[in-house]
Amino acid sequence: MVTLDASPSALDPAPPAAPLMPVQTPANRWRWWLAVLAGGPGWVVLCVFKMLGGALLAYLAISHAVPLAAPVLIEALPARPALAALLEAAELGFYRGILNNLAQIERDQPGCQPFVIRMRALAQQFQFEVMAQQLGELRAIQPLSLDPVSA
Repeated sequence: MVTLDASPSALDPAPPAAPLMPVQTPANRWRWWLAVLAGGPGWVVLCVFKMLGGALLAYLAISHAVPLAAPVLIEALPARPALAALLEAAELGFYRGILNNLAQIERDQPGCQPFVIRMRALAQQFQFEVMAQQLGELRAIQPLSLDPVSA
C-alpha cells in the first residue's frame, strides 16, 4: 500500500549539496587550479599528446609497410592424382602413407619441394586434420589443365 505524505516538511526542497571544490583563496590558489585542471580540462592536454603519439605511430607504420604490389611467391603444386592420394592418407591419419606419398612427389616432381617440406612438417606434428583441410582446398582450386590424367 502506497501512502502520500502531504506534510509541509515533505514538500520542502532538499538542502543544497556540499560544494565539489573548496572556495578559492589566496592561500590555496595553486592547489585549487591544479585540482581544477587535473579533474577536468587538464585531461585534454594528455589526450593531445596521446593523439599526436598515435598519429606518429600510424605514420611510421604506413611509411615502413611492405607495398601492396609486393610479389607473392606461389609454390608449385603436385599433380591431381598425387594430391588425391595424399589427401586420402591424411584423412585416414596414416602417417607412413603420408610420408611415402610425399617422398614419391619429391622424386617425381622436384619443383614441388616447398610444398613437400610444408606438408612433411605438418605430418611430423601429427596435424592430419589441418593437412587434410589444406589439401582439400588445394584440390578444389587446382586447375584441371594441370591434371595429366584428365587429358
